[in-house]
Amino acid sequence: MNNNVKPVAGETDAQTAARLSLDVSFPMEQSKILNTPLGQIKFSVLIESSFGSDYEIKLKVLGPDPNLPVGMSVRRVRAVLLSAFSRTGFNQLDFSFRFETDIRGGPESGEHLDAQSWEGMHDIIVVGTEDGEALSSRMPWLEFMEDPLALVQYRKDGLNIPLKQIPAGETIGLHYIIAENSNPEPVECSAWYAVDIPHKQLFRARS
Repeated sequence: MNNNVKPVAGETDAQTAARLSLDVSFPMEQSKILNTPLGQIKFSVLIESSFGSDYEIKLKVLGPDPNLPVGMSVRRVRAVLLSAFSRTGFNQLDFSFRFETDIRGGPESGEHLDAQSWEGMHDIIVVGTEDGEALSSRMPWLEFMEDPLALVQYRKDGLNIPLKQIPAGETIGLHYIIAENSNPEPVECSAWYAVDIPHKQLFRARS
């Protein structure tokens, strides 16, 4: 045993090792890749959990029905739904996507929505998720260092949702919605509206 480790009185070496292992964290990553007319999008979940902890991570791709205003239409809508559970909690969970394209994205935020869009010569792609305010309304245990609206991080090639110190026994549900349409769109902003689907609606459709 490491000489710098001080066992608890009456504790065997094996018990000390087991106790210390609970303080050791390790990262684990799962990902899915979706193809679009403008390039591949890689969706990744990176977790940091205690060694030996009991957890379950699921990434599922859905084909939801968007809630579009009358007259609007899109070519395709997909959703990547994350479900994560740990009996001992997560130290950290990052759910992100990276668009592998040379086209630079632009922010397209709205009420309870964080999104980015990419426009090619003939196609437009919008990827969106809940903003920090919507996330905190579903998961009140979230602790924000800053304004909840700043929780979702914008990057030039995607978005990231970083969560820390997730309590034991909590089931985490997050999503990204991907809408494809022709450029120009038959009705402007159709793809943006298509990515604004409540998480509860996606959760019900997951089966």
